[in-house]
Amino acid sequence: AVNSLLKTQVGVATDNGLKTSGQAGALIFGPFISVAPGAYNVQFIGSATHVPVGSAKSDVVIKCGSFMLGESLITAAENGVLSEFSFTIPEDGCLDLETRVIVDSSADIHVSTIRIFPKTIR
Repeated sequence: AVNSLLKTQVGVATDNGLKTSGQAGALIFGPFISVAPGAYNVQFIGSATHVPVGSAKSDVVIKCGSFMLGESLITAAENGVLSEFSFTIPEDGCLDLETRVIVDSSADIHVSTIRIFPKTIR
């Protein structure tokens, strides 16, 4: 489930996440957590009602949203994954990691889970 530490500007809460409401803005932002330096993957899990989903993007930012670590357009929910990308926390670490999903009024998506996990080197 989407953690209660996550906030929404234009989303509608469901039993298992947040869905778009037909308004443009931040579907999800937060949780403002401390993360150790290193390489990570992030997955935004959910569903898309229509493909293409409209204009929607996910990103990971730190330093009060001023420093973007990675971003991805959301185009569909392939195997339940709306978007997935890697990012690196700088050596000085971070105290306010934030995941965001920004949508326009035509986007029709539902986000149920955001997973952040260390990137394994293959």
